[in-house]
Amino acid sequence: MSEAKQLSLQINNNQTSKRKPPKGGWLAQPLSASEQKHIAEMYVKHHGLIKLLGAQLTKRFPMVDNLDVFSCIDIAFIKSCRAFDPTKGKFSTIFTKFA
Repeated sequence: MSEAKQLSLQINNNQTSKRKPPKGGWLAQPLSASEQKHIAEMYVKHHGLIKLLGAQLTKRFPMVDNLDVFSCIDIAFIKSCRAFDPTKGKFSTIFTKFA
């Protein structure tokens, strides 16, 4: 094997060995039953906010498909539901930052 191939293999092996998987693994953690119930309740409560934010973002980014915008909003909604603490502020504030 040539010296260049050996060097590239060594570099690749060093790069992959330095990366450790995160605590929960590489994939997103599935929602527990209690989280599903909590997010469903929050969705019903904040459905108008989701629609309003979606309308604003589709106007701001007309080059992006509406389905893509609402998919991102759904992901932001789940992340904000997980991070929301009622003692620290309003849900709308954290949700708009995530979106």
